[in-house]
Amino acid sequence: MVIADPYLFTTTDAGRHWTRVLTTPRIDGAELAMADAQHGWILQPAACDSFNCGDQLLTTTDGGRTWTPLNPGAR
Repeated sequence: MVIADPYLFTTTDAGRHWTRVLTTPRIDGAELAMADAQHGWILQPAACDSFNCGDQLLTTTDGGRTWTPLNPGAR
């Protein structure tokens, strides 16, 4: 998997062919780590507002098609 802003691409044949993945939400991250073909994490730069400014960690369990924010403080 590789990010080529604003798209995410995957390969299953060692890079001979690439497929663009439509993601939800749109991914703008610079840091991508995949544990396997389905599970991974991305560090998404967050937009700054008057109260908050910081990156957001997202996770996927479907090969990058959908991403969910991680909330480390949730119990």
